[in-house]
Amino acid sequence: MEKPISDIYRNIFVNLADLTHQIHKWVNPEIILELGCGQGALTELLASVYPTSHIIVIDITPRVGHISSRT
Repeated sequence: MEKPISDIYRNIFVNLADLTHQIHKWVNPEIILELGCGQGALTELLASVYPTSHIIVIDITPRVGHISSRT
């Protein structure tokens, strides 16, 4: 239930699917650097839109989120 609950909470502030769609309209990057990736929700969406891009994620927490640890 963690992901659905996180998505609902996050959508109060920003819809990541809409943000990813808008980014995709602007650029087609070879390398993506995401600062403050948190659990990696945006990273997961960017990876689906840009499957050939190299994605680098950075966050200050020593505990890697479960989504980020898969990417």
